[in-house]
Amino acid sequence: MDFGLSLLTLLHILIPIYWLGGDLGAFYGSRFMVDPARSVPERMMALKILNNIDMAPRTMLILAFPTGFGLAVAKGWIDLPASAAIAVWVLGLAWLALAWTVHLKHGPAGAAYKRVDIAVRYVVLAGLIGSGVAGLLGTIALPLFISLKLLALATC
Repeated sequence: MDFGLSLLTLLHILIPIYWLGGDLGAFYGSRFMVDPARSVPERMMALKILNNIDMAPRTMLILAFPTGFGLAVAKGWIDLPASAAIAVWVLGLAWLALAWTVHLKHGPAGAAYKRVDIAVRYVVLAGLIGSGVAGLLGTIALPLFISLKLLALATC
């Protein structure tokens, strides 16, 4: 196994760990935000921390597909050229940049970015569900575990 494939495998394995850790941190932090015993400045600080912690799971959500797709192509589980994996990475990184732009731009300055991000999410959701179901039905050639992973990612 070459170094690049090993690194991609490690990244794909670490993604759910960072995803879950960020979600747990956000869940824990949300309790401080809604605690009426805390002062308004404390609750506002909790909100700020919560918003920043929440970017870890958002980032991992977006990176889950490019890493998995790259692995599936590299290991021959799906019969597509490496250029398809590169294209998915480019699109995934563009979406990641958009998500971070939405996070950093608040109010009217970020409204258009947020609408585009929501549209991308719906397109990705439809693609994940469509591909997963098509794989299960045998319409497209996908191993069972990849079809199930696509549906699991769509659920997330």
